[in-house]
Amino acid sequence: MVASILEWPAFELDGSLATTIEKISPTLRATEDEAETLRHLPDPAVAALRDAGLFRLSAPAAVGGMESSPVQEMEVFEAVARASGSAGWNLFVGALHTALPAAYLSDEAAAAMWGGDDWVVVAGQMAPIGTAHEVAGGMRVTGRYSWGSGFHHATWVLGGVRVLPAGGGQPTGFRVFVVPKAQVRNDDNWHVLGVSGSGSYDYSVDDLLVPDGYWFDFLAPTVRRGGRRYAPPIGPQISSAHCGYALGTAERALEEIAVLAGSKQRALAGGRIAERGAFQRGLGRAHAMVGAARDHCALALRRVYDRRMAGELVPTGVEAELRAAATWATEVAVDVANLALRCSGGTGVRQASPIQRVRREALMAVSHVHVVDTNYDNLGLAVLAAA
Repeated sequence: MVASILEWPAFELDGSLATTIEKISPTLRATEDEAETLRHLPDPAVAALRDAGLFRLSAPAAVGGMESSPVQEMEVFEAVARASGSAGWNLFVGALHTALPAAYLSDEAAAAMWGGDDWVVVAGQMAPIGTAHEVAGGMRVTGRYSWGSGFHHATWVLGGVRVLPAGGGQPTGFRVFVVPKAQVRNDDNWHVLGVSGSGSYDYSVDDLLVPDGYWFDFLAPTVRRGGRRYAPPIGPQISSAHCGYALGTAERALEEIAVLAGSKQRALAGGRIAERGAFQRGLGRAHAMVGAARDHCALALRRVYDRRMAGELVPTGVEAELRAAATWATEVAVDVANLALRCSGGTGVRQASPIQRVRREALMAVSHVHVVDTNYDNLGLAVLAAA
């Protein structure tokens, strides 16, 4: 039994959701090794997330979603990532990339996607890597995308495009299209350092017709379902994922090294790791860092959410603070995972050890563009502007 100091108190996570995650966590942990071998989430793990309804977490209630608050989203992503990094990554991509089309697509598209009995899961990347040309009844899109996380179990796929005028020249818009997965080519090339079980394959489309209604404007989407919860900008809506994933990863690293330290003895050092003052200090500092990052992420998410729900615009400084909080949480995860690996000795570097996997997952997460270090620059500029 893990000591209570490692049982993080809830902000908004309700008891039924917490119990649900606790029940499926053994399945998620049991499939971690298989996920890395397959390079995507194993079917039992996908089924556990789907049957628990967690892919519905972020979607509007109008299509059957939970329409959770960002803080509750963060806590769910955190708890699942604590159980399994690959499962946590797949969940936040599947939940959020499904929620945005559910909020913004036309009624016709929403009926086609959510009109059946099975819940839709959307994978893909929203960055405007592809190009589009408007034609009668829609647009034709071409592009090759990376980071198609969850592609294996997804039913639909999205992609970002720059809309090019017929006569050439500068793009006239930035849109995100959504199409059935069968219309997209999977390049099956996911061979990576960390979160290798996330199935984040490259994928391609070539001159594909996307009908009107199956795309939304990324910068100024029209909210058709769910109301102010989904008001633009889209960027802050993604921060709950990166906050939660980083925190769950850091907490798993803390848990694993705390448990190991009670029995592990380093050669020539004498005594158990847990008896060393230097380790105790490092572990205490790591715990304080995770707790502070967790509190800051929740506060920053609430500041954005409260303004949205009040019908206010999100100030630049508030959005910058949120993205910086997600960046800091991710860097904390790397620091804690480094501590765990360094103190675990030869045990932690073995492939069977969760410690080496958690460190690889933390290192991968810090490479994501949403938590790039220039987020601190933007926060610094906001602070200067307010002075």
